Amino acid sequence: MAPASRWVVPFGKMKGQPISDIADEDVDYLLRYYNAKLQDPANASSRYREEWEQAVLEVRAELLARFPEVL
Repeated sequence: MAPASRWVVPFGKMKGQPISDIADEDVDYLLRYYNAKLQDPANASSRYREEWEQAVLEVRAELLARFPEVL
């Protein structure tokens, strides 16, 4: 079993919670949220872009740990 991620959700109702403690539907929401941020042309030069890219990696890793057959 892979070790639990230490990444902590930085906003919203899940703020301060480790990703490993988040419900499946909320992990899916986070992936969609961060992907939308990265795909929005208005955010192409955002100073938060690197943070969002790291968040996507963390969320995808969590999804892969939970559902290895899907990703």
